[in-house]
Amino acid sequence: MGARIRIRKIRLAGYARTAGALSVPILALAGLANRFDLMPFYAVLPALLIGFLLAIGALVMSIFALTAIWRNGGRGAGSALVGIIYALPGLVLAGMAVFAVFAYPRIADVTTDGEDPPQFQVLHSGGASADRAGQGGDPPVAIPGAGARLYPAGIDLVYAAINNILAERGWSVAQNIAPAGEDSTARIEASAKTLLFAFRDDVAIRLTGTPDGIRVDMRSASRWGRHDLGQNGRRIRAFMDDLDGALQGLFTEIGELDEETDEEATEVPDGGLVVSPVIRDIQ
Repeated sequence: MGARIRIRKIRLAGYARTAGALSVPILALAGLANRFDLMPFYAVLPALLIGFLLAIGALVMSIFALTAIWRNGGRGAGSALVGIIYALPGLVLAGMAVFAVFAYPRIADVTTDGEDPPQFQVLHSGGASADRAGQGGDPPVAIPGAGARLYPAGIDLVYAAINNILAERGWSVAQNIAPAGEDSTARIEASAKTLLFAFRDDVAIRLTGTPDGIRVDMRSASRWGRHDLGQNGRRIRAFMDDLDGALQGLFTEIGELDEETDEEATEVPDGGLVVSPVIRDIQ
């Protein structure tokens, strides 16, 4: 009777599978706990870090295990591959974060008006000053594509449209000062959460009555970190786009302001242009 050949089991493959399997619930639970305020923020960050490190560790151990199996033989290739699959969500998120660090400027406080940004009067009252809301203490920055708006409409209509968008987005409003007349100023402060891990950012919106219409300025500042990974700029652009969409039914045409002619050129189906002084994007 011949002797059975024992095939060596690569333990590292099993460790990789365990690490990958643990990374998924840790990241998910940390995000849910932060979203529903079930865990203090100082505990959420270490939990997320552990989840990402487990995912990275699972990938590294899987690679070493598969390399050992390829060279010397052994069991555990399936466990190593499963470890990589489990680690993929954490690896993708970590990769996106690293990409954003290099793709976006290192800022955490963005505004549509760099000279006179909307101020925080309620939010950040116990931390950084209203002028420098970001954790790094840097002043707010105006970036391309996140410009103020000028709407030739009544301030009450614009104010109501903004409040409807706030309600649809589920932002938590901390201060809401309604306009007292067409030439008055309205102010809103609210907090928003990021999509995945519910990091809380603060938003200030200012409506100002001018002879040409209602000017809307916005500011978005991160509560944590000195790099927002582009989130605050994206938030302002998306909010202004929604506001444009909510108010476009009031006018005949909507387009970008031509800086030279002070008129707007809007494309029509037949390829022509219709000139109309409507919503303006103030850069």
